[in-house]
Amino acid sequence: VTTDVIKNIYNPDIDLRSTVILEKDPGFAKLATGTAEIVDYHPNKVTIKTNSSGPSMLFLSDSYFPGWKSLVNGQKSEVIRADYAFRTVSVPAGQNTVNFIYDPDSFKYGLVLTIFGLLILGYLLM
Repeated sequence: VTTDVIKNIYNPDIDLRSTVILEKDPGFAKLATGTAEIVDYHPNKVTIKTNSSGPSMLFLSDSYFPGWKSLVNGQKSEVIRADYAFRTVSVPAGQNTVNFIYDPDSFKYGLVLTIFGLLILGYLLM
């Protein structure tokens, strides 16, 4: 899939100013247009309000990385890589609140291993 995305990005017949290339099918055939407003922006959390007449994709031109998660109206929603480097999420018709949250599992694993290591070190020092 990634190879196809890269080929499409470099395809001179595709206008990337008006087209977003997704790594996955969003699950609906026709996209609606709408509006989006960033209401809160921090390095680890972005909150956006959207309004559209039908299902659509919210494109955020921030870097994609596997640790990003999203909530649409409080419900988990998949973050889809767009144009190989950016983030998108599908939103239903109407007014929505979208939260992008950076919460990588690797940090949690590292924290557990660090605590476990400190406990072992404390036991050995006793």
